Amino acid sequence: RALLLARQLGDRNLEAWILDGIGRSYRDLGDASRSLQNYQAALTIARGLNDPKLIGVVLADMGEEYRINAEFNLALDR
Repeated sequence: RALLLARQLGDRNLEAWILDGIGRSYRDLGDASRSLQNYQAALTIARGLNDPKLIGVVLADMGEEYRINAEFNLALDR
């Protein structure tokens, strides 16, 4: 619901933060695919906003997902 509201408001920064949070939730549930989908969406927005802090947070969270799944080469590609 928060994601829908952020989109309705047109708040791209908030949308990216929410997507990152959703990604962490899926990570905690063990759903790597959905986790990474949300991180990628957040990263696309963060890069579009040119927000270095948000980019760093999302990349760190993505890196943690790759670490958990021992996909170290994929982490390096980001």
